[in-house]
Amino acid sequence: MTNEIFGVGVLVGVKNRTYTAIAKTHCKLAFLDEQGFLFAVQETPVFSLKVMKSYSERLSRVEHML
Repeated sequence: MTNEIFGVGVLVGVKNRTYTAIAKTHCKLAFLDEQGFLFAVQETPVFSLKVMKSYSERLSRVEHML
């Protein structure tokens, strides 16, 4: 998937890691610690929407699997 966001749960209070990501092709990853995440959310509202959209789509996929 292109431009996928994953692992944000731990930055918003989720205590347990729930999944593992494995790259199928060469890719670039960006790492944000909590301070960087909060900065991105405050300074770039579109980033917040992208995070919410990504989580919403992931939840929808999981719901259809159940």
